[in-house]
Amino acid sequence: MHGAFLPVAAGLLDGRRVATHWRQSRQRALRFPSVKVEPEAIFVRDGRMMTSAGVSAGIDLSLALVEDHYSAEVARAVAKDMVVFMQRPGGQSQLSARSRAPHTRLEMLRRVLDAVAENPGADHTLSAMARGAGVSVRHVNRLFYEEVGTTPARYVEQVRLEVAQVLLETG
Repeated sequence: MHGAFLPVAAGLLDGRRVATHWRQSRQRALRFPSVKVEPEAIFVRDGRMMTSAGVSAGIDLSLALVEDHYSAEVARAVAKDMVVFMQRPGGQSQLSARSRAPHTRLEMLRRVLDAVAENPGADHTLSAMARGAGVSVRHVNRLFYEEVGTTPARYVEQVRLEVAQVLLETG
């Protein structure tokens, strides 16, 4: 048993929503039906009770608490001192489009995937991606299908939607 599930086993979180690591979410939901496991959430605040999906999610939760008690500016300063990104909102999915994409051995495709993740608003048309990879449009399309399991346009759309969701959730 890990972290938050000691209080769950003790009945302290009965009837409450909890976060847990995505790998254990199904098992934990089955084992503890008295709690509502939120498998996607990075962290969950349910009243005075707070749970996170792991160590880095705990940092996100801590930064959210700093922001609640002080200000967003103080939380950003703490994040900067810790050399971490400003916290992700608790409801954000544990698995981003980039982390769901299979690891590719192809350096040229990794460059394209990284470019989309680093600057989702840039020109990521099929021809721009092909130029970035140094291959034809047809070849980059084929590589995406074979290596990533989706089309280039769908991948860019997923990354942009995730960024938009974070921006909306964080104000």
